[in-house]
Amino acid sequence: MKINSHISETNIGKVIRFFSYGKYNHTSIEINNYVYEANFKYGVIRTKTDIWNSDTVAKSHTVILTKRGNNRVLSFLEIQLGKKYDWIGVFSFVFQFLKPRAGYWFCSELGMVAFLKAIDKELDDKSQKISPTSLHDILEIKTSIRKVV
Repeated sequence: MKINSHISETNIGKVIRFFSYGKYNHTSIEINNYVYEANFKYGVIRTKTDIWNSDTVAKSHTVILTKRGNNRVLSFLEIQLGKKYDWIGVFSFVFQFLKPRAGYWFCSELGMVAFLKAIDKELDDKSQKISPTSLHDILEIKTSIRKVV
């Protein structure tokens, strides 16, 4: 499984980076020759990796995780297909009184929960609200620890 952090120069990408104080504005998950992501228009989608269009979202960093939790992750992602985009969760970065909605996803929420499934950790309320950059940083720390230990 790979979790990709992306930077795009679209207006919405710039807005996401500005309000989340981050370097990255999108997250996607690659597993078994598919890319899973939360899309503004369609919610959670799956695309074959060989036809996934990254023209508007440039891949800038990939973290590869072990295959140990792939079945859990894949089962989770398949159940999420078609679920709606979490607009309220996105706006919660600007308006702190808003809370992300369970069962709705923006890209890094989906990526964080997939990561937690991969390492067989329980979920909590904090896993729902995470920016693409924060998720990237967590993955970098996890990868660095694995190399040291």
